[in-house]
Amino acid sequence: MIYFKDESVSPSMIDTTQLLKVNEFRESLGGEGLLYWNFKSNFDFEKLLRLHLARKIQNFVSGSKKLEGTPPRDVVLPSSEILEDDEELGLFDYAELFENKFAELKEATGRMGEATSELGERLRARTAETKELTQNSFGNVDRGAATRIISLAAADLKQYSTRLDAEIPLYQQAFASGIDAFIKYVSMIGDMNKSEDNLAQAKDGLASVLGLRGQLTMAKDTLRDFRQTISEMPRMTSELNKAKRVTVSSMGNLLDEFVRQENLLSASEKVIRDIVEERERP
Repeated sequence: MIYFKDESVSPSMIDTTQLLKVNEFRESLGGEGLLYWNFKSNFDFEKLLRLHLARKIQNFVSGSKKLEGTPPRDVVLPSSEILEDDEELGLFDYAELFENKFAELKEATGRMGEATSELGERLRARTAETKELTQNSFGNVDRGAATRIISLAAADLKQYSTRLDAEIPLYQQAFASGIDAFIKYVSMIGDMNKSEDNLAQAKDGLASVLGLRGQLTMAKDTLRDFRQTISEMPRMTSELNKAKRVTVSSMGNLLDEFVRQENLLSASEKVIRDIVEERERP
């Protein structure tokens, strides 16, 4: 298993010769998800590694990989979050934990989507108000009246960015707890013998991951388009320009979080799908 950290680096710090060699080596490994994975943060690396280690250990134990010796079945994978009485939790406990956290994430995504829609409606209303302003004999609108409307639009942007900034840490925390419980859930399923109940549990886990990932992808695409719209708003006043900058930054932070979670959910989907396919084979 090979992992590459995808991080922004100042051009002056880049050794182009070394970068070319790294890229050539990465390309020689095939597509991402076959022999290598990219990650952006230590959090991403930990979760990817734990997912992949869990699956590798399951393969070794089940005989999918033939190696000398038998790895212990009670391998404890590193965790960023230690739950109370963690050693006493079972499969159903972890299922309830990650399902509850995934439900929280869906609700949070819905709230942020509603906030985005509300902002769009308000900005359209501000634009309509501006167009309705009375023009003077030269065809110009009253600058003071226009400035007041623009100030209201800036306030709308600030309110929206404040709401996003408050939601993002809660969103990150819920995802960290949910994916942690899901990894342990997957590890337990992989250790169990084949059965109809075991297959059903694996399919339930796959459905949960697919559902969250689908909603997250739609939210990400909508947010990205709206962020572009905000960034292209005309530079009318300093107040509006500052509000735009702050809002675009907040939306960018949320987009980064969406992308990071989407990548981890994709890796989770692959692992649990492999288990489902293995359980379905006669």
